[in-house]
Amino acid sequence: TQFTNPGFIPVFMNHVVRVLPQPVWTTGQHSRLQVWQSLTLYFDSPYDSLSSLVGTDQVMIVAHNVACPGLNGSDLSAGGSVTGRDLGPGDLVNTTTTSYNTSLAQPGEYKVCYLTRGQHLNLIYGTEALAEAGGGPLQVLPANPATYSVLPIEPRAQQEVSIFFQGHNLQPFRDQAKIVPASGATC
Repeated sequence: TQFTNPGFIPVFMNHVVRVLPQPVWTTGQHSRLQVWQSLTLYFDSPYDSLSSLVGTDQVMIVAHNVACPGLNGSDLSAGGSVTGRDLGPGDLVNTTTTSYNTSLAQPGEYKVCYLTRGQHLNLIYGTEALAEAGGGPLQVLPANPATYSVLPIEPRAQQEVSIFFQGHNLQPFRDQAKIVPASGATC
């Protein structure tokens, strides 16, 4: 970098700028993501450049044909997701791993954007922007089965019930269903 002032001797200052790669995301054990499915994106970086402290790093999911916005750009979150401003786990600074929990309401192909705020990296304000995280496109499939119906329509306790599923490529002797209480249980 060179700074010059008229009538003064030029001053040269050497600066080392280390550009860190964007983190790479994975979905853990999920190989097929569907709408409304709880989704945790895990971000990894070989450098201690990530932060899960509230108000630092951010995640945004945008349509695959949209560029990741700048820091002060509009919120282009797609598919029913919201910009993640409180990443997990905990409130860690200078870490190699963060995570983001969301779900998407619309099927499609998405791009995952990640903002390393830089407050913990001593970056100058205004130099930050959301950039596409490594990991490729995020493919979200329609719900399958798409619908189900119950006979009788209003079942009672101790009554035999038939449940019919409709969807694409369902395999009657391989697919499984599980009925759980409406509250307090997960599939």
